[in-house]
Amino acid sequence: MNEAKLIIFNDDGIKLTDKSLEFTCPVCPDANLVVAEFHGTQVCACSQCKGFLLDGESLGFLVTGLRANYKGPEDKPELIKTRELDERMNCPACYQYMYTHPYYGPGNVVINSCGECKLNWLDQGEFAKIIRSPGRR
Repeated sequence: MNEAKLIIFNDDGIKLTDKSLEFTCPVCPDANLVVAEFHGTQVCACSQCKGFLLDGESLGFLVTGLRANYKGPEDKPELIKTRELDERMNCPACYQYMYTHPYYGPGNVVINSCGECKLNWLDQGEFAKIIRSPGRR
């Protein structure tokens, strides 16, 4: 990743690069995903919608560590927007249908998971909501 130039920061702390991938964004069909750095982990992200793709193990590791170290204000709990559960998208890696479901941890967000690749898609801001949500740290 040293050769790629960091170009954008988003609300979740993702640093996008200018290194494009062959994967198409599941939200923005006219955009390819780019290599990005996310708290020391390499992910695939969209420079248009700022959503990102990462594996389940990394998601769990990052949520655990970042929630434990978070010292800022907690977000007020919100109900899940049920219309988000109707989203349909295919995995950018294997093109299989991704399951749309509530995140099974802190924070009331809806994520998309690929049962085949074990990859998760989070829209911009969803990871930050998980970290800032009230509850055990």
